[in-house]
Amino acid sequence: MNKKDKWFKLRLTPEEKELLKSKVEKVGYITQSDYIRRLITDVEIPCYLDKVKLNDIRRLAGLLGKNTGLLKMYIMELEEPNKKMIDKIINNNEKIKKEIRQILEQIKAKFNI
Repeated sequence: MNKKDKWFKLRLTPEEKELLKSKVEKVGYITQSDYIRRLITDVEIPCYLDKVKLNDIRRLAGLLGKNTGLLKMYIMELEEPNKKMIDKIINNNEKIKKEIRQILEQIKAKFNI
């Protein structure tokens, strides 16, 4: 590991200081120095993924599935032309639900959740 013995002083406006603080807090577990060091060396800055937001995505996928089920029940009472339109909506909902699940799996894999 490289020895970090050189000092660098940076002057910021109060707004810039708050912005830096905010960005570092969003990452979650690195220091301001490490954040700036990663910026200037093009090292990837880790992303802090809020599990609450991830649960919100799961909840939305569940609601989409529930709505699809309700539409399927509603179709039984409709005339043929309307059924085709709602079938199209259901198919689109199923595609969206599948994409949401794939995105969730990618997020879980990337962040070891």
